[in-house]
Amino acid sequence: MKRKYTYRSTTSPEISAREKEHFERTRALAGDCTVLLRNDGALPIPCAEQKIALYGEGGRNTVRGGTGSGMTYARHDYSEEEALETAGFTVTTKAWLDRQDARRKQEFDDFMERMRQEAGAGLELMLMGGTPPAKEAEPVTDQDIADSDTDTAVFVLVRNAGEGDDRKDVPGDVRLMDSEKADIARIGDVYAKTILVLNVCGPVAVDEFASIPGVNAILYVGQQGTPGGLSIVDVLTGRQTPSGKLASTWPKVYTDCGSAKNFGLQNDYMDDVFMKKASTSVIVISIPSASLRAMPSAMGCLIRPSLWNAKASKRMLHRSP
Repeated sequence: MKRKYTYRSTTSPEISAREKEHFERTRALAGDCTVLLRNDGALPIPCAEQKIALYGEGGRNTVRGGTGSGMTYARHDYSEEEALETAGFTVTTKAWLDRQDARRKQEFDDFMERMRQEAGAGLELMLMGGTPPAKEAEPVTDQDIADSDTDTAVFVLVRNAGEGDDRKDVPGDVRLMDSEKADIARIGDVYAKTILVLNVCGPVAVDEFASIPGVNAILYVGQQGTPGGLSIVDVLTGRQTPSGKLASTWPKVYTDCGSAKNFGLQNDYMDDVFMKKASTSVIVISIPSASLRAMPSAMGCLIRPSLWNAKASKRMLHRSP
């Protein structure tokens, strides 16, 4: 007997009035909830300034939501790049963004090939896996800066997370990578206005970004859903006033947190042994290798060879790209 499914969301290709209303309401709320951490007068950006140098992983790949249950499917996501262009700006660092895209594609292709060689014909998708730390980005060169032809730069820092793993006090997660700090400092030294946008899943150690010289404004935008890029641009241009407040205290360094020594699986978690064991559970779905490329990378899932058996389930070998 064939099972019948009922879809709660619309399956129509037409965008309904309800969707449009909710989209605009979400866009306005996201801009209003943005937290302004610093501004020495660089914001808002005057509409007369039509050229923007855009850098950072989140420039073209803006994160709309977390992994696992935080991941949704939508008709369209607005990246920061698209949103700036929609607002009438010219993004003058297309060459850097293209190189960054090519770098990520090559990393993904190399990883998939390595997994195919280890697994053979099939692969398995491990839901509830951990989210790997951020990866090194394409370096910002003198030529990128010279070709940008503007005195205003926006750097979008990205972090993502979800259930199945704890965040870690390592570069690429709670801390910044040396390359990120170097690129932000270089940009801050060259451009008259440098805006740092924190498109992150939660706190980043304050000392890691607040002490970088040359940064004129810092926005904590979190992850703002499908209109995220538009909401950020609304704040950058003064269309929306960033009126949000931090929901928790951000530590200067991770070890300032009282629970740093024993919280989560990265440390000696002592509160409940059962919880420690339960948190390592996973769900396994076998899928054809050809289907993997269509899956959004924002899901943050781990892809592993299809060698799942009783022994492998006990070993719980963690692989990530």
